[in-house]
Amino acid sequence: MLAHLTSAVVLLGATLAATTAATVEPLSFAISATSQNVQFAAPPDANNATQIIAFLHAASTTGVAVNGTRQVSGTFAVTGSYCKPTTARVRGILQVLVHGATYDKTLWSGLGQGARYDYRGYANAAGYHTLALDRLGHGSSPQHPDPVAVNQAQLQLEILHRVLAAVRSNRSNRSNALGRSFAKIVYVGHSLGSFLGAAIARTYPADADALVLTGYSTAFTTAAIAAQTYAPGALFSPSRFGSALPLGYVVTAVEAERSRNGGAFYGGAFDTDVARADFARQDTAGAGEFASLPGLLLGGAGGGTAADAYAGAVFVATGQLDAAFCVPTAGRTCADILQATGESFPRARAYKYYAPADTGHVLSLHYSAPATFRAVHEFLDGVL
Repeated sequence: MLAHLTSAVVLLGATLAATTAATVEPLSFAISATSQNVQFAAPPDANNATQIIAFLHAASTTGVAVNGTRQVSGTFAVTGSYCKPTTARVRGILQVLVHGATYDKTLWSGLGQGARYDYRGYANAAGYHTLALDRLGHGSSPQHPDPVAVNQAQLQLEILHRVLAAVRSNRSNRSNALGRSFAKIVYVGHSLGSFLGAAIARTYPADADALVLTGYSTAFTTAAIAAQTYAPGALFSPSRFGSALPLGYVVTAVEAERSRNGGAFYGGAFDTDVARADFARQDTAGAGEFASLPGLLLGGAGGGTAADAYAGAVFVATGQLDAAFCVPTAGRTCADILQATGESFPRARAYKYYAPADTGHVLSLHYSAPATFRAVHEFLDGVL
């Protein structure tokens, strides 16, 4: 009986996502932002791939030494794609979708692998507007700033804050590439995108009415990430990334590691063809994005990690086999970890978690994806 019910949920989710194809509107925001980036005590030589990979490995194991902060300012092009609802039951709510490391905005449409994996399509069919963004330096972003000193998590936080502020403001705001505003905004993140979402709730609590944090918890472990083999994108595939791409933008270099059942990305029940497509279509990760995470995590008032002032609703969706965010320890299950994650949002008006079985880190590319999409939108429908 349970198996039949699960199959029905999956079929319903896939059918809903596929009802009507959304019209995709590409756009670009011109965002001026300033951040206090961390200053690494011993940054790698920008032209030395060996040093860069060693720096990244240290960042994911022992950590890298920091020597204060430095101010970074600029005007940045933030590319994205906007889609309107594909149903007559339209909600005046915008979901802003922010991808994780080694992905771009196409993660949210399932990397072209079909309706089962199309979160954006599901949201549009459920009546939500969506804005899928490329983080700075990724996807169709025309800018690739220094991946160690400049393109750090702190700068991306400030850029996202200004994008959210722009789409909340009136349509005449020159920074608002949408040309319209939304009174209600849902921030949806995956992995690094979820870290940024939690930081927004902590630093700018009025930016989003609800948070959906996927591939996330406050019990982050790096062993599976450190076990990956990395290479500069410019050297790994110059035909795809361009030989001029700074070497600090790296990719996972071994398909078997990325698609391995039980590894950093996948676990449990998934289509190996989708995992192979994921490897072939992967984007880069910036060495500084990952190395600067400790500064982002401790960026709250008094150095705390809790979003004490955030009063919106929070939904966390993380697979039970997520090797980075839901690793059971003695006496502590994945459910315990996700329940405890809610403590970092002490004033949230609603908190709920969802932990799909047989599902690894990139949960939107597993067989359980439609059930996850449904759980997300049942929560949002109930709180917004």
